[in-house]
Amino acid sequence: MASNAVQIVEPEVVDLQVSNGDMRSQVAMLKVTDDASFQYAAGLLLEIKKRYKIIEDRFAEPVSLAHKAHKALTTLRDSVLSPLKQDEMTVKREVGNYQMEVERRRQEEAARLRRQAEAQAEADRIAKAEAQMDQGDIKGCEQTLAAPLKVEPVRVTIPEAPKVAGVSFKDDWRFEIENVNLIPLEYMVVDEKAIARVVKALGAKTPIPGIRVYCEKVVSGRAA
Repeated sequence: MASNAVQIVEPEVVDLQVSNGDMRSQVAMLKVTDDASFQYAAGLLLEIKKRYKIIEDRFAEPVSLAHKAHKALTTLRDSVLSPLKQDEMTVKREVGNYQMEVERRRQEEAARLRRQAEAQAEADRIAKAEAQMDQGDIKGCEQTLAAPLKVEPVRVTIPEAPKVAGVSFKDDWRFEIENVNLIPLEYMVVDEKAIARVVKALGAKTPIPGIRVYCEKVVSGRAA
């Protein structure tokens, strides 16, 4: 139905575009400098509004039919997809939770092994320093204690979560606001819609600091 509706108006589109092209040529050369050119421009405005109405009326029915067909098809499609989307979210949540749990265990194990390695390295350093002190090598003892602690990289034995072809993961960092008063000013967004409502209501009397209120003349035309 929607396809037929589009075919009905297509033969007319070129003629409408050509006609509008002539109008645009006149508008491109328009300069309002006196009463006569003002009246000429006002006439162009009314002609434009008239063409608006002709085009909108001509497209109204086919657009409506296409919209109804689109809405019916998308509703039908979504009714079939909705359960799958819910199942997808459930599976993703379970898989993601397991992936995070495995990574948490690996990080905990890595931290434990690192602490263990640091403790062993520190014990070895102290033992070496004590041996140097017993041998009377005071300078060597001081150098040993002052040297950076050397710790061998740890190897985590807990395996990663299985890799499945076609399934991938990425980090999705999010946040929640704990104290809005601590957020730096550069992260605050001005509520322009709220300001606009006040400006429209009060005009030049708007009492909001930090803004400049100005007026623009809005021209309207009505098709006959």
